Amino acid sequence: MLLDQNGHVDWKHAAKGPISALWAHNSGNGRPCIFTGTEYGEVIAFLTTGQLIWRQQVSDKRVMRIRVASSGHEDCVVIAISDGTVAVYSLEGSSEWKQADKSSLADMCCMDINGDGEDEIIVGTLLIFTATAVRERTIWTTSLGSRLASFDCLAYTTRVMSATCLHRLCRNDP
Repeated sequence: MLLDQNGHVDWKHAAKGPISALWAHNSGNGRPCIFTGTEYGEVIAFLTTGQLIWRQQVSDKRVMRIRVASSGHEDCVVIAISDGTVAVYSLEGSSEWKQADKSSLADMCCMDINGDGEDEIIVGTLLIFTATAVRERTIWTTSLGSRLASFDCLAYTTRVMSATCLHRLCRNDP
């Protein structure tokens, strides 16, 4: 449901279950979008006018995070599922790829960590911290050595690890 500035319902759509993830994105193509994910693995994309763009059943598990990542000239929708699976869809709703980790997801964010102009997908599960290029190429994986209940992926990436350390990891330079 989208409310106007006075708190009145502007538009609403039914979803298959409670909403568990939400992301708004302005791609610069004049089509600002809203993406929602549900407890039961459905992802729905809308224009801000309420027009449905697409809806997909990406999993039967809870959608934990939805983000939009840039892969140079195109943006894509990155969906993190509670079981550690990451799915990437085009803005039009076609499935690009999925990668399963088989470990409970702690957090996920998208940012350009190696300076190549394309976002990397950074996923933290209970035991592993992984960076993957939008084009499904694993850049690096690091075992955390202990269980991680939760963490702020963006804060961990930008504050705990220095830029030099990140660039070394991305180049596989010890």
